[in-house]
Amino acid sequence: MASTLEKIKNPLGRSVILDVHASEKNEEFDIEIQRSNSGASPERTRYHISIMDTSSLSEQEDFTNLPTVYVIFITKEDIFGAGEPIYHIDKVVRETKGEFNDRAHVIYVNGSYKDTSTELGRLIHDLNCPEPDKFYNKILGNRVAEVKNSREGVGIMFEYFKEHADEFREEGREEFIINMYKKNYTLEQIADVTSKAPDEIKTIIIRHGAKQV
Repeated sequence: MASTLEKIKNPLGRSVILDVHASEKNEEFDIEIQRSNSGASPERTRYHISIMDTSSLSEQEDFTNLPTVYVIFITKEDIFGAGEPIYHIDKVVRETKGEFNDRAHVIYVNGSYKDTSTELGRLIHDLNCPEPDKFYNKILGNRVAEVKNSREGVGIMFEYFKEHADEFREEGREEFIINMYKKNYTLEQIADVTSKAPDEIKTIIIRHGAKQV
C-alpha cells in the first residue's frame, strides 16, 4: 500500500505531510524529496519516525508490534560530503559497538550521484530530469508525461494541488509554488490555490532561480 502527500495528524502538536508513505507487511516507509539540506535535518527524521510510531499501535497493544520503519531522504546535494551514493543510519551501543535494534532506520540518498551505470544512479537521473522521454524508467516516464502534458493530467494535478493547498501551507513549502510554476500554471492559478498574492508568488519563483516570470 502506498500514498503520496499523506498527512499524519498529531492532536497534541505538529502534524506532518509525508511525500510518499508506503507499507508492506510489517514494514513502513516514508520517502522525502528535499531540495535543501535544512529540510533533511536529523531532528526531522526523529520526528517523522515518532509520528509514524504514534499512529501504529492501538491502545494497550504491545510495543513489539511496532513495524520496522524506514525514513528515506533524497537530498539535492551530498549532505554528508563523503562522496557516497547512499548513507545508512542505525543506532549502535557505544560501549559494545553492537547494533541497538529498535528497527527504526534512516537512509539518506545523495541526489547529486550521477553514475547511471547503477540502478540508483538511473533513478536519481529520472527524479532530476525535466524531460520524461529521457527517463531510464519508461513506465515512470510515460506516467509523468501523461500527467504533465495531457489536458486531463494537468486538470487532475490542478485539483490535487487545490485539495492539498492547506497542508502545503502548513508545512511552509515554497517547493509547492515552484512545482506549480514548473508545470506551467499561471501566477493567477497559483494564487487561487495558495492564497498568496501574484507579486509574492513571483518573488518566490525568482528567488528560486527563474530568470523571468
